[in-house]
Amino acid sequence: LRQSAPDRLRRGGAGDDTDLRWWLIRLAVAGRIFMAGGQCGGLIVVCGTVTASPRQPRHGGHTLGLSTPVPVTWIANAERISGAAEVLGPSQELVLQVAPGAFASRHRLRDVLARAREAVPTLSAIAVRGGGEIEHRSLLVEEGIRVVLVDTLPADGRGARRPAPSGWRCRNSSWGLWEIEIASASRRGPLSIFGIETRPSIRRGSLAVLATDGQDAQGMVHNRLERLTAWAEKMASRGATEAVTLSTLVARLSGDDQQTLAGSVLRAA
Repeated sequence: LRQSAPDRLRRGGAGDDTDLRWWLIRLAVAGRIFMAGGQCGGLIVVCGTVTASPRQPRHGGHTLGLSTPVPVTWIANAERISGAAEVLGPSQELVLQVAPGAFASRHRLRDVLARAREAVPTLSAIAVRGGGEIEHRSLLVEEGIRVVLVDTLPADGRGARRPAPSGWRCRNSSWGLWEIEIASASRRGPLSIFGIETRPSIRRGSLAVLATDGQDAQGMVHNRLERLTAWAEKMASRGATEAVTLSTLVARLSGDDQQTLAGSVLRAA
């Protein structure tokens, strides 16, 4: 009967060295494919919502986001984004939360984006919460918007121009524009009545964009965000996940990042 390479290794023989090298090569190649496909762990994007108008500290400088153990992508609406940009500083990533009513006309949407860009010149992402319909996608691309965070995506994946990696809740709805599903950082569980948060399970190779309150009334990092970033850091230290900013995620989807998934989204899908 034909013996497998491990059987021949156990029995010994002249081909031991050759067989051993063969199995080592197979393991190395499999490992490279495994890592190149982005399957070494899940990706987490931590989002903190600016829930109150930030106040500049008396001593000056920037406060929000500097003490978080993992990168945070901040979300602020049109009324708060200017103050948030002053407090956060240029090193922090800001996303504009656009009210569904802004999509009523191209002129109104362009005006909202232009005013936000005065505060954040590098603005490249918006969030549309509450299930509002997204219109004027071509205008968003023209205005430099590369990603839209939404509450839900169509389950059948309709309208996608390019495939997304398996298990990732996102779609390339227009050339140059990605829509990515955002979820709550905690879900209800049997211990919720005791105030104990249950985090969503992060499967190997999956993507989770999680949002929670970003700051409290005093303009400091909210304790919910502190707990979320501590959990994300713990997951990353185990090698189970990698915490990245939204812009890094989009760069990998688009193939602009050195660590892009297997070189392209098409191969990762």
